[in-house]
Amino acid sequence: MAYRSNLAYETSPRRVPLPEQKPEIRRVPKKSGYIKPYKAILLIVIAVAITASMIYSRAQLNVLNDQNNKLTTEYQTQKSENVRLSAELDSIMSFTNVEQFAEKQLGLRKMDQNQVEYISVPRGNTIEIPEHKEPTFFEKIKTAFTNFVEYLAG
Repeated sequence: MAYRSNLAYETSPRRVPLPEQKPEIRRVPKKSGYIKPYKAILLIVIAVAITASMIYSRAQLNVLNDQNNKLTTEYQTQKSENVRLSAELDSIMSFTNVEQFAEKQLGLRKMDQNQVEYISVPRGNTIEIPEHKEPTFFEKIKTAFTNFVEYLAG
């Protein structure tokens, strides 16, 4: 009697157990958890150098900020001085002051109506247009060259 089932049949040959191998044991030198002294000194020197450069850059930044503040203050002072001088100039150059200076210092006075004198021009309002003359040889060459350049420029 053949018994049929849906189980898979084992088709591979049976495995033969290999003789047990012992692992090879070697002594590995124990490493200490400490770093070598020259590496520690090098790391300390690098840390000190970085710290010193940061302190130096902060000091330079403070110096530049102080200079910036001084220049800003100087700029504001100069700006307010400019406003003051502009106002003073406007007051000095006012029309009444200029008029008083002209009268007192230069001895000038305003013109009266009797000092005005009108003149008449005998020819009237005429414009003279010059006669058209024939262009010279060089003017013709210049005109031709200018026209040619304009034609090329498009």
